[in-house]
Amino acid sequence: MTERRPLLHRDPFERLIAAQAMSDGLTLLTADGRLLGCPITTLDART
Repeated sequence: MTERRPLLHRDPFERLIAAQAMSDGLTLLTADGRLLGCPITTLDART
């Protein structure tokens, strides 16, 4: 079953990484402001 998600990032590879983190319940380490705003667990790599 697939679920529609809003377009959170224009880069398809970034969307793939976010979807994988969401699917596996992982924390995503990123400095990308758009990914930091995604509804997934993230850590800000800028700090």
